[in-house]
Order: sequence, then structure tokens, then C-alpha cells
Amino acid sequence: TLVWCCGRCIDPASVEEAARLAELVGKSNGALVCVNRVEQLEKKLKNNKGCTPWILMTSFQDMIPCMTVLEGTHFSGPPLKIVVLCQYPRQATKAMSNRELWQPLC
Repeated sequence: TLVWCCGRCIDPASVEEAARLAELVGKSNGALVCVNRVEQLEKKLKNNKGCTPWILMTSFQDMIPCMTVLEGTHFSGPPLKIVVLCQYPRQATKAMSNRELWQPLC
């Protein structure tokens, strides 16, 4: 399962991108779950009863709030990977500098 947590993931302009992602994930017998707010991510994690492997994909702007949810929520299994989408090199540098915070999560 690919969980896309991004404020724009359900915007009309992103519908085509979400459809392409869903198609790609579906080719691996997976599912795409779009949540546009960190609160929705927290709710989904709390309601998840299974131990399905999952990957978190988020925007740079939502990275810290997502990490906060992952640290403070009791759920069945941590993400296998966390993908942070960055638009600028400085964002990638900052995201990588926070990588050690994620190690216990993945």
C-alpha cells in the first residue's frame, strides 16, 4: 500500500497524477490511499487492524507533521519506506538531515 499524505493529493489538478500512481501501485497488487491532511493519516493508522506493509509518500511541507503522527500513534506496523517529495535541492538536504529521526520508524 502506498499512502500519499499531501495537501494537494485530492486537488482536481492532481487527479491525473493520483490515477497514474494508483495504476502503477495496482500493477504490484497494491493500493493507493490518498489523505490530504495529517489528521486523516493518524485516523487511518489508528483504524488499520492488519499488518499490511506500506510506504509513506509525503511532500516536504508535510514531512514534519507526518513524522510527529508516526512517533505519537500506536499502529500495527511502521512504514517500510518514507518518500519525501522535494521541489528544491535545499529541501532535499533538509529532509536528509532529518533521516536519523526516521530510523526507528522504518
